[in-house]
Amino acid sequence: MSSYLDQFMDYLRVEKGVSSHTLSAYFRDITQFITYLRQEKGLMPVGGRSYTGWQDKFLSKITHLHLRAYLAYLKEREYTPASINRKLASLRSFFRYLCRKKGLKVNPVLALSSPKLGKSLPVFLDKIEVNELLSLPDIKKPAGLRDWAILELFYASGMRVSELVGLNLLDIDLGSDEIRVFGKGKKERIVLTGSKAKQAMKRYLQEGRPQFIGQIVDEKALFVNRFGGRLTVRSVQRMVKKYIRIMGERRKVSPHTLRHTFATHLLEGGADLRSVQELLGHASLSTTQIYTHVTEERLKLVYDQAHPRA
Repeated sequence: MSSYLDQFMDYLRVEKGVSSHTLSAYFRDITQFITYLRQEKGLMPVGGRSYTGWQDKFLSKITHLHLRAYLAYLKEREYTPASINRKLASLRSFFRYLCRKKGLKVNPVLALSSPKLGKSLPVFLDKIEVNELLSLPDIKKPAGLRDWAILELFYASGMRVSELVGLNLLDIDLGSDEIRVFGKGKKERIVLTGSKAKQAMKRYLQEGRPQFIGQIVDEKALFVNRFGGRLTVRSVQRMVKKYIRIMGERRKVSPHTLRHTFATHLLEGGADLRSVQELLGHASLSTTQIYTHVTEERLKLVYDQAHPRA
């Protein structure tokens, strides 16, 4: 199975141009399913890896009943509907590839439907919480200047954490308040920065980043660590978590929470949904529509608190 999986990974990377993050998710999801079949269903032939046709024999044994049992297995282990849907989407893509490229005759995933998703509202910070968060970094230190710039940029642009760590110096144009980012599927778009984010970025570039870079002259990354190398997604996640802990916030807040906050505050301020969709880089307007539920909930709260007969 590993060779077919490796070929599928190469197909996604070369022909589809998917991101490394997506590749890792696909690999984990498919490997988990294979492990389930081996351990729970005994389908994986023992000692059969040297036989060139074992993969085809193994794949032909998989039916929609195995997949239904697998979904039940995930549900028993309290995976959320969103996580189960993602795993099913990975398997759907994998089996579609096998049918098109490897001659698999029956696609067992076609008989399945995705679990229904509940309408869970995204977590976001209010304006007072945002102001507190942005005031926490110690801007007398290079790391504080960098963290301040990152937090301001998250809130000003709504970009994903993967987009932020992938930024290069040549991607930013503070003169026009624009930044070029590459989102999912390497789709390029322009995000905007406000005056506060612009101020933080300038301070970081002038006083913070040079302290990290030192003698390195060819580092293209915008945000770097103390060794002068590009920051990772995990590093930024840890940084946000650190400041949230200082705030005493009990909710689970991540860089993506700041993206939710960006979209919510725009809509509350009167922005139209289509503009927010473009700024977030959503391919479908339906993805952006979740934020309308947030604003509706806020309107109900304001009504209940303000109207004398509410």
